Amino acid sequence: MKSCRLVLQEFFWDYTDEFAPVGSDEGDMALTELRDWKKENPNRTTYEYLKWTIESVGEMELFSFSEKLLDKELIKSQIEDPEFDDHQYIFRLDMSIIATGFDQMVDERKIDEENCHPPID
Repeated sequence: MKSCRLVLQEFFWDYTDEFAPVGSDEGDMALTELRDWKKENPNRTTYEYLKWTIESVGEMELFSFSEKLLDKELIKSQIEDPEFDDHQYIFRLDMSIIATGFDQMVDERKIDEENCHPPID
């Protein structure tokens, strides 16, 4: 896979780094699932795929995926709660979303404006 001019740093292409967009199982799965989804849904937007990801991986409504989730005390309490699967609902969800944006950029050389928050000016 060739890197595009927007992303030249080796980290982003490191398949052995768990924190790189393509290095984790979640990132690799996101790439495969996004490509499969686009083949099955050629007229739907990547935003719809992100919505599906948040609702299925995060098991939450899209409107719940907001800056409120960045509250340090909330994150700390979630991680400390043995009933809360922080790997699923924090790490896996975040890696899936990051990888989706990265994957769209790799495949299409862009990230759809509606996927950005705040929107691109």
